[in-house]
This record gives sequence, structure tokens and C-alpha cells, in this order.
Amino acid sequence: MIPMFVKSECIKFQETNNISSKFYRYLLNLFKHQLRTLSVTKKISPSLAEDFLHDFLVKKFPRICQILVQKGDQILQLDAYLRRSVTNFLKDQIKCERRNRVESLNRSLDRQEDDDDFIEIIPCETEDAYSDVLAEDSYEELLKYCAKKKTDFKRYVCFLVSRTFMNEEKYDDPSWSDSYKYKIIERTRKFLKDFAEKYSVEEKTMGKVLLKFLSEICEKNSL
Repeated sequence: MIPMFVKSECIKFQETNNISSKFYRYLLNLFKHQLRTLSVTKKISPSLAEDFLHDFLVKKFPRICQILVQKGDQILQLDAYLRRSVTNFLKDQIKCERRNRVESLNRSLDRQEDDDDFIEIIPCETEDAYSDVLAEDSYEELLKYCAKKKTDFKRYVCFLVSRTFMNEEKYDDPSWSDSYKYKIIERTRKFLKDFAEKYSVEEKTMGKVLLKFLSEICEKNSL
């Protein structure tokens, strides 16, 4: 049975710091499934799921096993508990990675290089209440700034930011040609740079503004 399987693997992990190949495959399939559920990307590569799994085994699994071994009898569904733990871990990792990419976007707004050089992973920074308040105010100003433009800059921002975060073209228009997409990217970079300068939005705050824009406007189809 899966619950006893999970608990026995935890006991083995505590004793040997290893898990069986069978349990590794079980976890890998679980990570692939949860990544699809979270809609991170259309295709889940084995390397992506394995990278997350390896981090999970180092950062979270020891503590989870400690809980399951000590208090497993109080948890009605050990497999469900493990799935929730994996889901919460992935959400945290994805949020951190998105924040990384948003802040790399800030650093690249005035660049003219090809998109292969556009994404630069930098360390994920911790939250702070002050920049959160500033980001909330700046987010509202960005919405007004978009509304002042005759062209639909909300869609343009969504297109640029999703392209940066996910390496895939979302929120575009089927009528856009490749050359027009290039123009959109350049115009939107300049648009965001001008906005940040006009409203004196610092890099860290601007990253949170774009992250909120992605969540509130793009992902909720509020274009």
C-alpha cells in the first residue's frame, strides 16, 4: 500500500540517506504530474522535474520524513500529505524563479541583445514589507500608464514578461508576424524603462510590480 510504502522509504532514508529506485520513480512521476497541474509549461522535460526533485530531497524531504516517522499514525493519508508537500515546494520554487526572472527583466530593459541573452538568473531575494507597499502603488500607476496608450500595452507587457519567464510566446495575437513581435519586444522594453524612470520605481520594486501584473492581468485574462 502507498502509505506504508512512503513511511518505509522515509525510515530507509533516515538510516541510509538513500531511497529505492522504485520510490525515486514514484516521486519523479509525482513531480511531473504536479508541474503539469501547476501549468508551469506545456511540456515537462525529465531534466526539469529531476532538478526540482533533487532540490526537494535535499531541502525538504528530511524534515518531511521526520514528521511522517514520528507522527505518521496521526496523519490519515500519508500519500496525500506527501503530494501536498511536493505541491507547496513547487509553488515556492516557481515563485522564486519567477521573481528571479522579473528582476533580470528589469536589468535588461534597455538592452538590445537577442533574447538568448535576455534571461539572466540572479539570486532570489527575500520579501520586505516596504517594497511590497511601493509595488502595490506602482502597480496601479502602471495600469493607468498602460491605459493612456492608444496601443494595447497590457497585452504587450504580458507577451514580453511571459516570454521571459516561461520561454514561450503567450498572450500574443495570431496576426503578429515575427518582425512585428520583435518591434513589440523593443517597444515594450522602452515602455517599461520609461515608466520606471518617470515614477522613480527602483529595480527591486519594479520586479514585484511585473510579477503582480503577470498574476493579476495576464494569468487572469484581464487584457
